[in-house]
Amino acid sequence: MIIIIITSNSIIIIIIIIIIIIIIIIIIIIIIILILLFFLLLLLLLLLLLLLLIIIIIIIIIIIIIIFIIIIIIIIIIIIYIIIIIFDNIKQYFTSSKRVVEK
Repeated sequence: MIIIIITSNSIIIIIIIIIIIIIIIIIIIIIIILILLFFLLLLLLLLLLLLLLIIIIIIIIIIIIIIFIIIIIIIIIIIIYIIIIIFDNIKQYFTSSKRVVEK
């Protein structure tokens, strides 16, 4: 049998060992928390990049839609102009032929 003699020195050594163990545990917990915070920050950064990408895609889609609308409006204006010119030519043809007939 081993008999442990508790003296004041042994109590101090035990307390120091317990304090060192507690400090090591606290340091490990702090390191784990820092690692988790780093990964959380990384995840947040990735989410922000994804959001930025989505916003850029939406802006590009809106610009493309606006360009298509402008092109369609220009085509409609050109068609209307061509129709007006054709009808004006037809009108002039008939009015000029009436004048010839009247003379």
